[in-house]
Amino acid sequence: VFLEDINILFSFYGQYSFYDYRIFDQRFRLFLIMHSQCIVHFKIFSTIFVIYGRIFYIGTGLHGSIMFCLLYGLFSMIIFCYFYIFFFYFIYIFLFQYNYYQILVIILLTITKLNTILRVL
Repeated sequence: VFLEDINILFSFYGQYSFYDYRIFDQRFRLFLIMHSQCIVHFKIFSTIFVIYGRIFYIGTGLHGSIMFCLLYGLFSMIIFCYFYIFFFYFIYIFLFQYNYYQILVIILLTITKLNTILRVL
């Protein structure tokens, strides 16, 4: 879960807003990242954001969490495309009876790639 200041509309001087370190009443974006849904159902952009109003908060004005959510969606899309290609290659090997050790290599590469991507996330 991420809370992100959406007061960037009033910010013209970089990523910090005009209201830094002041107590004020403003709106926030709440990010709910469904990690388990992403892996099981391969939802490319599985980030839900809801705008809540009138939250009393000491704002810092940082706007970095949206980039994390976009990168998470990009990684999910890469994983989905990889499994899509892997599935048809798997069927191709079985239909034309190629060497079955290739299947083991593909499965090992898939596990390694998934482990690396999930470790980054």
